[in-house]
Amino acid sequence: MECWGGGGGGGSINNNGGGGGGGGAYAKSTGVAVTPGTGYAVDVGAGGSSEVNGADSTFGVTTVVADGGGAAANNNNGTGGTLAASTYNDAASHAGGNGGDGNTTGDVGAGGGGAGGPDGIGNTADNASNNVSTAGGDANSSVGTGTGGAANDGAAGSPGNNDLTKGGGGGGGSEAAQVGGAGGVPGGGGGGGSDNALGGTGGHGRCIISYTDTWAPSVTQATLDNTWTFDTAPNNNTDGQISMAATAGYDYSTISYSFTYTACASNQGANGTDSGWQAGASYSDIGLDPNKCYGYTVQTKDSLEQTGTASVASETYSSANVPGQPTLNGATATSLILTNDENSNPAASPITLFAVQVVTGDAGWITNWVNGSGEPVAGEVWLRDDQLDGLVIGGGGTPLTAGTTYGVQVKAQNENGDPTDLSLEGQGATSAAVFSVTIDPENFSYGTMNDNTASSTLTLWSEAGIIATNGDAIADFYIYGANTTNWTLDAATSTPDYYTHKFCNETDNNCLASGPYGASFIALTTSPQLLKGSVGIGETVAFQLSMHTPNPSSVYTTQSAIVTVQASAP
Repeated sequence: MECWGGGGGGGSINNNGGGGGGGGAYAKSTGVAVTPGTGYAVDVGAGGSSEVNGADSTFGVTTVVADGGGAAANNNNGTGGTLAASTYNDAASHAGGNGGDGNTTGDVGAGGGGAGGPDGIGNTADNASNNVSTAGGDANSSVGTGTGGAANDGAAGSPGNNDLTKGGGGGGGSEAAQVGGAGGVPGGGGGGGSDNALGGTGGHGRCIISYTDTWAPSVTQATLDNTWTFDTAPNNNTDGQISMAATAGYDYSTISYSFTYTACASNQGANGTDSGWQAGASYSDIGLDPNKCYGYTVQTKDSLEQTGTASVASETYSSANVPGQPTLNGATATSLILTNDENSNPAASPITLFAVQVVTGDAGWITNWVNGSGEPVAGEVWLRDDQLDGLVIGGGGTPLTAGTTYGVQVKAQNENGDPTDLSLEGQGATSAAVFSVTIDPENFSYGTMNDNTASSTLTLWSEAGIIATNGDAIADFYIYGANTTNWTLDAATSTPDYYTHKFCNETDNNCLASGPYGASFIALTTSPQLLKGSVGIGETVAFQLSMHTPNPSSVYTTQSAIVTVQASAP
C-alpha cells in the first residue's frame, strides 16, 4: 500500500502575503496484514482549501497512513506532512516539503511545498522576498517528478504539476492580490495568496493498493484450503454416462475446473475422458461401457494458472444396459424355457446380475419374480446370465397353466447395486393340456386258479402294487374293468361264469391291513370309478388288485381280465 496525504492550503490574510501550504507525506508498506473476505475503508485525504490543513489518507476507520500537509496562515509557511504521523513508513516513505514564508513587503505569497514521493522527500518552497513571490517546491529531487508551479510577476501563481506516481508539485505564490497556485496531485501544497486573495488549494492525496495473488482457489473463504472435493460425487445418472460436480470455491480471480479420468484397480471401463479446464463446476462423461469402473479427480486453477490440489479419486460403476427382449420357447403344457438377452452387459469383471418378473400369466405367477429353480417368488432374485439361459419356468414344482400365454420382463443390476428399467416383454404360450398315465407293470398273471378261488397282487409280489404315473397335467385317475371272453364281470360270483375283480388305493390305504376281501377293496365295474383325484404332474398312485373266479365256471381256458386306468381333467 502507498498513499499521499492531501496538500495543505496556502495562506491568505489582509494586506500581507500568504505562506505556502505544506506538501503531503508519502507513506508505503509492503506488509499490510488483511483478513480474506473482510472489507476495509480507505479514505483519500483531500487537499486543504485556503488556510485549511490537508487531510490525512487513512486505511481503516482511524489509522493514519499518510499525513496531510499543514495549512499556511498569515505570512508564515505551512508545514509538510511528516513521517512521524504516518503509520506505514518503510524505507521508501518520505515527508512532504514545507511551504515558503510569505512577505509583508509588497504583500507577495510564497510557493507551496512539494509532496513526498517514492524517490525522496518533497522539496521546500523558497520564502518570498520583498515584492517577489516564489515558485512551488518540486515533489522530490527525482527526475520526472511533479514540478512546482511557477511564480508569475504581478499575477497568480501557476498550479503545481501532477505526477500520479511520484507526487505533485507545490503551487506557485501570487502577487498583486492574486490567488495562489493550486498544489499538484497528489499531495502538493497550495501557493500563498497575496493581499486579500485566497491561498491556493492543496492537491488531493492518493492511495494505491496493490497485491500479488499467490492464493490458489480455496474451498473456504476465510482460510486457504485448496485441496478440492466433489460436491456431487461421480454417479451413473444415465445409461453410458457418469456425471459429477465440484465444490464451489473462492478466489480473487476466475476459477476454472478440471475433471480427470483415472484408472480403477479392477473392472476398468474404456472410453473415459478428461474434461479439460472449463468454467463450469459440473461435468458428464459419456459413451462409457456398461457396468464398468470409472474414477475421477477434480482440480481447480485461477487466471494466473495457480492450481489447487487435486481431490482424491472418486470411483463408481457405470449403469448396466437395460436387457434386451427375452424369449420364451420350448413350450410344454406346464413350462416354458427362458433365453435372456444380456445386451452387452459383462458376464465377468464384474458379473452383471439380472432379475426376471412375470407380467402376463395366471394369478399364481403374474407380478411374481422367478428364482433359480424356475419357481415364482414375491421378491427379486438376482441371477447370472448363464443361470437364466435355459431356465425352465414352471419346472420347479409350480407348473404353468396349460394353453396360457405368459410374458416376462428382465432388468439388470450393476456392481453398485443400481438396477436398470425393465426390458421389453417377451411372451410365450404353454401347449394345450395332454392327460396321460403310464402303468407299471402293464400286465401280469394270477396263475392257474380253480373255480371259486381268489388271488391278489398282495400275495403275488412284495412291491407296493401296480404304479400309475401321471403325465404333464394335473389329472383325476379313474379305474374300470371288463368282461373276459367267457366270464362276466360282476360284484358277486354266485352266478355261473361270473367273476369279481376288485381294486384298493395303496397310496391312501393300507391294503394289506384290510386284506384282499376287506373294506378297502372295491369291486370294479365296466364303468369308471375314481381311483384318486387331482394327481399332480409326475405324481404316482399305487394300487392293488384281487380276483375271485366264478362259482361254478363252465369254462376252464385262459381268460384275460383287462383293467384300465384313465387320466381325465379334474
